Amino acid sequence: MISVICVYNDREILRRFLMKNLRESSDEYELILVDNTGGRFRSAAEALNHGARMASGDVFIFTHQDVEVSPEEL
Repeated sequence: MISVICVYNDREILRRFLMKNLRESSDEYELILVDNTGGRFRSAAEALNHGARMASGDVFIFTHQDVEVSPEEL
């Protein structure tokens, strides 16, 4: 299984870009969203490492909230 890990700080950008195409994907994947809207993490690396600890997939994909991923790319 693939784990898609994303830290975000803007819910609208996340919805408009990353989530738009992931919803259309029929592939099996695990989505780990790390909410940093409140500034909990001091850096993206710290937040992404937190997400990686939560993930259970065999392959990790680290992405940004403003990336468009087409379903066939997963």
